[in-house]
Amino acid sequence: MLTALGAETRIKDRLNELQTTTSFLAALDGRISNSRLSEALRGLRDLENADATRLLALTQRMIELRDAFAPVPISWRTPTDVRWMLDNLTANTEEVREAVLQLFREPI
Repeated sequence: MLTALGAETRIKDRLNELQTTTSFLAALDGRISNSRLSEALRGLRDLENADATRLLALTQRMIELRDAFAPVPISWRTPTDVRWMLDNLTANTEEVREAVLQLFREPI
């Protein structure tokens, strides 16, 4: 059952905020099936604690990635591209944000 503070509710809210899907998150995670995740987010079956913890961390990293690159949008359609960014980005959120904003401050 979904509760207001439950991991499943927080994950679902984050996916809505990011405007992406359970299938994208399952593919990005690579450890949980889309059907299992969908069941959890519909309140049919709770996530295992390890899955919930991992998916909460992953969705938080996705939000940080989105915020770092703003106003440039991140496409949540290709999990392999997002995974590459998450795995290879060495700068912190503030450094990325400053670099992105600097690109738009320069005259053309």
